[in-house]
Amino acid sequence: MSHLEDKLLAYLVQKTRDDAKGICGPGLQISESEVGQILRLLRGWESIETAPKDGTFIWLSDGFFMRIGYWYVVTKDPSQEHWADMALAEAHEKASLQWKPTHWQPMPKPPGAKL
Repeated sequence: MSHLEDKLLAYLVQKTRDDAKGICGPGLQISESEVGQILRLLRGWESIETAPKDGTFIWLSDGFFMRIGYWYVVTKDPSQEHWADMALAEAHEKASLQWKPTHWQPMPKPPGAKL
């Protein structure tokens, strides 16, 4: 994402905060964590190096396939940690080890869920 796009996103987030205060009063607050979530959703796909490695389910892509997955932690042997693809992991564990995603995106909130 370019510097100009980053500036635009920062402006939109600030404008959203200002508008929310004007319309709803001080009761509506947007946390820094929520701002980060909003920015990630607006940016779209990010490099896999920036993905959370805490077990959070996220969208993963290798540029061709798009799957739901998470960082699989092996406490006894950290060298075996890898991105786990939900579909491949259930079908055949070794297939999940061979899949190497390059990008990620946060999962959307379920319908009716609060941000």
